[in-house]
Amino acid sequence: MEKRFRPEHFAVSVSNLERSMEWYQSVLGFEPERTEYAPPMHSRVGFMNNNGFRIEIFEHDQKIPVPEDRKIPNLDIQTGGTKHICLEHDDIPALAEELRNSGVDIVFGPVCNGVQHMMFIRDPDGILIELVSAVRTYSR
Repeated sequence: MEKRFRPEHFAVSVSNLERSMEWYQSVLGFEPERTEYAPPMHSRVGFMNNNGFRIEIFEHDQKIPVPEDRKIPNLDIQTGGTKHICLEHDDIPALAEELRNSGVDIVFGPVCNGVQHMMFIRDPDGILIELVSAVRTYSR
């Protein structure tokens, strides 16, 4: 059997489902699909989609906030486990300016690492999101 996969979704746990869904829609362009309550998980769940890639957003009945070291890229990588989602965009410098003007929390960058532009932002709960350029080489 050939093992080929396509990204389907990523999941985050947040403190306020409505606020997070609005943020992922207004900042990253994800469109709401539906919300529901999942009794076995004691959580409200929202589903969003952008270009066929989905976010599953959980708001647990007994929330625990994101630890401070998980909100900083270079500290987060010291802790085992999944790190962040990375989304690709055609023009990271222009996107950074738009996000900065919108008050989005830019925690790192944008920088060009010699291969591509990249940056990290944080959602309303401090969850890290990496944004990278689609173009792999730059003359700058």
